[in-house]
Amino acid sequence: MNLLDLSELDLSGVAISAAIDADGALTCVDEEGMRDKVAAIRDSRLVRIHTLVVAADQQGLEGVGDNEHDGIHVVYAETLCQALDHLQADAQTRWRYLLDQSAEFQRHPPLVGREWLLDQMDAAIAKAASGNGPAYVLLTAAAGMGKSAIVAQAVRQRQDAVYHFIRRDMPGWDDPNRIFQSLCAQVCRLRALPLSQDKESQPSKQPAEALLDALQRAAPHLDDAHPLVLWLDGLDEAFGRLGRHQREALPGLLPRMLPPHVVVVLTSRPGEHLDWLGDHSLCHALTLEAGASDNQADIRKYLEEENLRRALDLPAEFVSKLVEASEGCFAAATRYLEDPLRLKAWQADPDSIPRGLDGWLADQWRWMMVQAAKQFHSSFEDLLRLTLGLLATAREPVSWNQLDALLRLEAKMPVGAYSSVDLHRHLRPALRLAEGLFEPRSGVDESAPWRFFHTRFQEYVLERLSTNERQDLDRVLAMGCGNWANLPEDEARRYALAHRLQHLAETQDRKAWRE
Repeated sequence: MNLLDLSELDLSGVAISAAIDADGALTCVDEEGMRDKVAAIRDSRLVRIHTLVVAADQQGLEGVGDNEHDGIHVVYAETLCQALDHLQADAQTRWRYLLDQSAEFQRHPPLVGREWLLDQMDAAIAKAASGNGPAYVLLTAAAGMGKSAIVAQAVRQRQDAVYHFIRRDMPGWDDPNRIFQSLCAQVCRLRALPLSQDKESQPSKQPAEALLDALQRAAPHLDDAHPLVLWLDGLDEAFGRLGRHQREALPGLLPRMLPPHVVVVLTSRPGEHLDWLGDHSLCHALTLEAGASDNQADIRKYLEEENLRRALDLPAEFVSKLVEASEGCFAAATRYLEDPLRLKAWQADPDSIPRGLDGWLADQWRWMMVQAAKQFHSSFEDLLRLTLGLLATAREPVSWNQLDALLRLEAKMPVGAYSSVDLHRHLRPALRLAEGLFEPRSGVDESAPWRFFHTRFQEYVLERLSTNERQDLDRVLAMGCGNWANLPEDEARRYALAHRLQHLAETQDRKAWRE
């Protein structure tokens, strides 16, 4: 591995105990000193090291890292580059369950405001860690209020954070097994624990049980000042009304009682899936109220800062109108600033500013339909709706290249009053018109996925489809996936192999299942 690629590796929890010469060669350190270092590392209350890099002929490590159940893994190497190669392989095997969620942090720049809410969360965590408060802390808020941005900020501020962002539109991120496998691996790596207590028990353990086992093994090394805090963002994305795992019972997956000094912070939209957290002895509940003065002040601060940064020259009175119209929704406030032409129109008529996130979506939808009729023909409105429905029906964000490959079907498939051929033909102009619903994309890279700016946008599109239309779209995608053997060995084939059966299940088509 090239030293320039160091940024690709997560080296937290890795210690190098060797002298390094100018050519990158590793040489041994004193044998007795090495034994002392290992003894210090094993005191995980002070040092959390899971991997120790040493010179190839280092002495003083008898019995250290001899098996996968030792908390310390030893990497022997002749050079620093060789050590990095070993660490890269280690990341792909020993920590294979860790999910790369860096994309979520890229979506959320450092917060504007929110100090008051982070302080409330810190206070609840401190009470829980000392045993003077419930071990679960729950933050609820409506869509677009900034829950994920708050969690991203909290995790950035903590070197010892264990976290997972649940997302329906990212492969595997809403799968309960993958969630608990990732959390378990993070706990073990952070606290320098073996991945399992004994070789025989691991295969029979379900991921949720394995996580609880890891938390129980970490507990003796924790205290009031050094708790273990897990952050689980977006419960509704997996277990809520629209989640794919709504039938999987909570708290069955999450333990009702947690080990001492372990705190779990949850975020979610409100819903029945949270009923088990209604017990005040179990959970400290925080609600981000849209109308709260602190929340309104944060939105005002954001709009004022962006007004200066983008040189928009918006009058203070108009900024106040935008704050009021946002209805306390941060996502709505961010969307208001994306179209300078509409900002001018709203300045002329402040009463026309769309209210809240759904108001902005309705306004954007109307604009897209008007443009569709103007630029093409009136029937294009329906084709635009169905084409967007295709992207919303997909099990993960897909690119133009993937859709182009999946829609090259041998036979026409009906989709409402149109066909798969119609959707394929109008895909590119539809995507151009609907860019405002998606995250910004760089250039014209047709291999880049189209990801909805917020999951609420995806839901909004799906709400505009009938049940039959949704089944038609799933059938088109299922048939496209069924052609996987003829697809190039790229992202289109990967998507087809990963999601064909899921699309088939949604069609409720027994004949297609038999085939």
